[in-house]
Amino acid sequence: MKFLKKVAPSLLILALCMMLLPMTAMGHSGRTDGSGGHRDNKNVSGLGYYHYHCGGYPAHLHSNGYCPYTAVLLTL
Repeated sequence: MKFLKKVAPSLLILALCMMLLPMTAMGHSGRTDGSGGHRDNKNVSGLGYYHYHCGGYPAHLHSNGYCPYTAVLLTL
């Protein structure tokens, strides 16, 4: 009981800090092909059913095989 009285305030403060701190989670399975592309079957990105994340850039499309961020021809 004494231990609980000593630890309870610290646990309460920790719980409050965890709830009040802003948390951002950007999830991605990491399963991309050699060009950084992957299927988006539910079209969550709004870009269609296949898009790219190459070079750490946001989700985008490759027109005619070119990445708009790197201007390098990528082979599929």
